[in-house]
Amino acid sequence: MPTKYDPERYRLSHKKRTILSAFIIFIIISITIFIGIKYLNDKLYKLIGLLIILYTMLPFFMGFEKRRPKARELVIIAVLYVSVVPYDTVHSLDTAFFMFVFGEKMISKMEKVKIKYRLYV
Repeated sequence: MPTKYDPERYRLSHKKRTILSAFIIFIIISITIFIGIKYLNDKLYKLIGLLIILYTMLPFFMGFEKRRPKARELVIIAVLYVSVVPYDTVHSLDTAFFMFVFGEKMISKMEKVKIKYRLYV
C-alpha cells in the first residue's frame, strides 16, 4: 500500500541529504587532499583522484536511495552521457591520426633528447 506524500518528511530528508553532501564535499575531500599531500608525499595522486570522484558520486546516489527515479531525471542523465560520447570519439580519432602521422618522427626525436640529456630509463 503506497504511503501518503508528506511534505514535511520530504523536506527533512532533503535537508539531511544536503548537509551530508556539503560535509562530504567540503570536509572529507579537503581532508583527503591534505592527507595525500602531507602524508603520501603527493605520490598516490591517482588513488586520491579516484577517492574524490567516489566522494562526489555519493550525494548523487543518496538522491536515488529510497525512491524510484523519475523518467525526466533518467532522460537528463542519458542525454549528458550521450553528449560526451561524440566528443570522446573525435578526441581519440584525432590522437590516433596524430600518432599515425607524426609518431615515427617523435620517437626518433625523443631518442636524440634521451642521448643529449643522458636520460636512461
